[in-house]
Amino acid sequence: MFPIRAHLIDSVGHKGAFCSTDFLTIIQAIDGFYCRFREDGIGLKQILSNLKEEFKEISILEISDYDIVCIRDSRHYYSHLLPPGKKQNVVDGHEFYNLNHKLRKLLLCCILNFIGFNNNEINTIFSKSHNSYLRMINGKERKIKNVEPIVLDGNILSVTQKTEIALE
Repeated sequence: MFPIRAHLIDSVGHKGAFCSTDFLTIIQAIDGFYCRFREDGIGLKQILSNLKEEFKEISILEISDYDIVCIRDSRHYYSHLLPPGKKQNVVDGHEFYNLNHKLRKLLLCCILNFIGFNNNEINTIFSKSHNSYLRMINGKERKIKNVEPIVLDGNILSVTQKTEIALE
């Protein structure tokens, strides 16, 4: 899970600029997630279609069938530095940025589902989020529900084991 988590963390941070490697990092994380935790050996178009179906109840996900074709072709184009016109549905500019934005939300759904949240809980998390990436739906800002913060039940996990703590 480490490389996928690292790509997720890298993708959500605000950088002030966007380039093709940001897109490639996200799509690589989604591909890796699916191959590790769902099913290995299927193509990117099928992976994205399957995830679109799995998370169809998530209100902020906006991936269309046409987006999936554009994601696949753009991934090939930017990964392999293909000559222009080699892939038919390559996007750039604002449309490319928007695809990346949609993929970030999909990756976040994958991670939240992996750690145990169902689609209803994921919707609740997103609806109460103050993260600017999660506030946008179809390019329009949504209203944030002003309610108490989400409190998760359970123990806090520590990276340091008790046996690793040195006594002074």
